[in-house]
Amino acid sequence: MRATRLSLAIGIVPAMVVAGLVLSIPCLAQQAGTAGIYGSVTDAQGGAIPGAKVTLTHVERNQVRETTTNQLGQYSFPLLPIGSYNITIQQPGFKAFVKTGIVLQVNDNAKIDATLEVGDINTRVQVEAASVTVETSSATIKNVVDGKRVLELPLNGRNVLQLGLLVPGAVNAGGSVTGGAKSPADNQQFSINGSRQNTTRFTLDGGDNQDNLTNVNAPYPFPDAVEEFSVQTSNMSAEVGKSSAAAVNVVTKSGTNEFHGSGFWFVRNYNFNAGSYFLHQSDNLKRNQTGFTLGGPVVKDKLFFFGGIQRTWYRTMPTESKALTMPGAHRSGNFADLLARSKPVTLLDPTNGQPFAGNLIPSSRFSPAAVNLLKLSPVPGADGYTYWRNVTNEDPREYILRVDWRPNAKHNLLGRYLQNTDPTIAGFDKANIHSVVQSQWSFSKNATMGYTLIVSPTLVADTHITMSRTTGKRGYDFPYTIADFGVKANPTSNQIAVSFSGTSGTKAPSTPNPPAVFARTNIEWTHSWRWIKGRHSMVAGTDIMFSRYNEYNTFHGSGNFSFNGRYTNYDEADYLLGLM
Repeated sequence: MRATRLSLAIGIVPAMVVAGLVLSIPCLAQQAGTAGIYGSVTDAQGGAIPGAKVTLTHVERNQVRETTTNQLGQYSFPLLPIGSYNITIQQPGFKAFVKTGIVLQVNDNAKIDATLEVGDINTRVQVEAASVTVETSSATIKNVVDGKRVLELPLNGRNVLQLGLLVPGAVNAGGSVTGGAKSPADNQQFSINGSRQNTTRFTLDGGDNQDNLTNVNAPYPFPDAVEEFSVQTSNMSAEVGKSSAAAVNVVTKSGTNEFHGSGFWFVRNYNFNAGSYFLHQSDNLKRNQTGFTLGGPVVKDKLFFFGGIQRTWYRTMPTESKALTMPGAHRSGNFADLLARSKPVTLLDPTNGQPFAGNLIPSSRFSPAAVNLLKLSPVPGADGYTYWRNVTNEDPREYILRVDWRPNAKHNLLGRYLQNTDPTIAGFDKANIHSVVQSQWSFSKNATMGYTLIVSPTLVADTHITMSRTTGKRGYDFPYTIADFGVKANPTSNQIAVSFSGTSGTKAPSTPNPPAVFARTNIEWTHSWRWIKGRHSMVAGTDIMFSRYNEYNTFHGSGNFSFNGRYTNYDEADYLLGLM
């Protein structure tokens, strides 16, 4: 069976902010993954200083943006990369104003006002201490998880989104480090301020990073490749769009004018763990996570790169599993024990409606297919159960590469590629059909290209194109089909769908759901213009997304065989006779 779902979402977001009585122009509605600086320049008496030259320098990359104050003494720098900045303001007849140590976090709108003193322009008034800025330009409530916390706080599985639970109002609503057929790896679900867990928007470097099947996040980079991320929990701008609860914006690390890198190796091993008082078996857990990152300049001040790899080896053998299986006597057709119960069960011969003598079914009446299939269902022990243990091997790999290029002061380009592969291979005993469990594979890719055009200090355009694809598979290496046991069928998979639904309570010889593939694709294009004119700051843009979901599933393509005892009064007896 193949199922396909297509959707196309188009959003046009105009916004106009009128400064009114406020003598500043806020850089509202920053693109996800960027920040902004705005402010006003006045003299000692509070009068506006128009035409002052404002120079902003990105410290790590030594990249400069310039503007001049308008007639009201106001200036603005929208769509800035996060990082550390220095600002210099100059006007003839006044001392130069210099402020250093300005740190911009994702989605920040920092207000930096300056008061110029009369004097020689070559004289500098320098403010070195970085003050804490208060958000006054937007009603959006957000919290930023900075790089220090990302790297230093302990994370089980190193899923950075778990740190989003530090945000006030965020409650854990599920998630898993391990990927599956229908869920991407490293997904974390939030309930923000009581909202549903599937109404949060996730972006990566300004582009969509969401699974269109389950509406959870697609994989994010490992902590060493994440600069920081913000969680907006209330009063988001129109750009957030499709999700009502919250917006999670993650920004990856980028290269700078200096080479920098890291290496890591994290180990968990059952030999280091104390034994549980109530558990008499070890899970034999062995998990090793190792990798490295490296970033730096290709062309100083212009072209930078950052990349990293993480690989995880995960081996475990959980405690014993068990299943109540058909007793040995019943397999030979001897159901005499049912007559000794407090509520005796008498087996009826479906050919004549009369009881089987002594509750004994002749072996000549057995279904050959039923007998053959029972050979893979071990005879239970004295307690009625069959026991086994499965070995699970997981080998996730993650790769990231980012390139930033600024050929000149008007053009900024970004390219980033992220890939996550997460195969989980579950071993089983091919002589015990009850031990068959699914292996699952999750493959995710996400690529973003961004372009910022500074037409003038008061007119800036931004474009992002993002494509993400997540493919999930499930299956198992069971070597037989239902036809191999003597059932006359044309199976489409190796699923054995047999069940007992009567009163025995035993588990029929069967396997899990059939193999399937779940493929999801998102393609997003966003574009916006930001124009500052006098007291007015105007933003207009569009967000167009194409989503596709394909499912390839052979559900019950090999038949579904259920035995409920309607022929003989007992489901196991119906099974032996091959009567459904």
